[in-house]
Amino acid sequence: AAAFVCHKTMRVLHGVVSLTLATVCLGSVQIETLSTPDKCDVNADTGDHVMLRYVVKDAAAGTTLYTTEPHEQVHLMLGDEDMSPAWNEGLLGICVGETRKLTFPVETMLGLGPNMGGGLDDVKGMITAEIECGALTKASDYVIFEALKKDNDNDVLDLIDNHIGINAIDDYGSTPLMVAVQMRKQVVVASLL
Repeated sequence: AAAFVCHKTMRVLHGVVSLTLATVCLGSVQIETLSTPDKCDVNADTGDHVMLRYVVKDAAAGTTLYTTEPHEQVHLMLGDEDMSPAWNEGLLGICVGETRKLTFPVETMLGLGPNMGGGLDDVKGMITAEIECGALTKASDYVIFEALKKDNDNDVLDLIDNHIGINAIDDYGSTPLMVAVQMRKQVVVASLL
C-alpha cells in the first residue's frame, strides 16, 4: 500500500472565479481539491448521502476506466462498509459543488463500490477518481425517506412540521415531495407544498 505525505495549498485566480487547490493526504488516499463553491454551508460526514458524478482513470496509463453519464448522478452513503475505504475517506468533508481528485491503490476498490462495471480488472497500482458532488443529504434529514418507506404518515408529518428532511434527496435523486406524489400520499404532499 502506498503511504502519502502531502501538504500543498495554492490559490489560483481565473478571471473573476477563484479556485482553491489543495492537496491533503490521509492513509492510503491522496485528496486534491480541484474546485470549491463560493459558499459551503454543509460538509459531508459519515452516514450522509451524496449524489456524485465521476471519472475513474488508471493513474499510470491515464486511460479512462469508468465515467458516469452526463445526466447521471450516483448515490453513495459515506461510511457504508460496502464502499471502498478510499472513497469513504476521500469524500469526508466534501460539499455540494465541490470537485475532488482522489488517488489511491486499486486494491482498495476491488469487490467494493461504487460499481465500475468490471473496469478495474486489468489495472495494477494506482487509480484516480475525479468526483463532483451534486447533492448532499445529511443522515439526520434522510430519515424522512425511511419514514415514507415504512408508510408511517404520522412520523413523516412530524418530520415535516419540524422542517427535517424536507429538501432531502434520496438514492434516485427524488425529493420527499416527489416520493409522496409517487406513493399517492395526499396529506403528505399538501404538507410539503
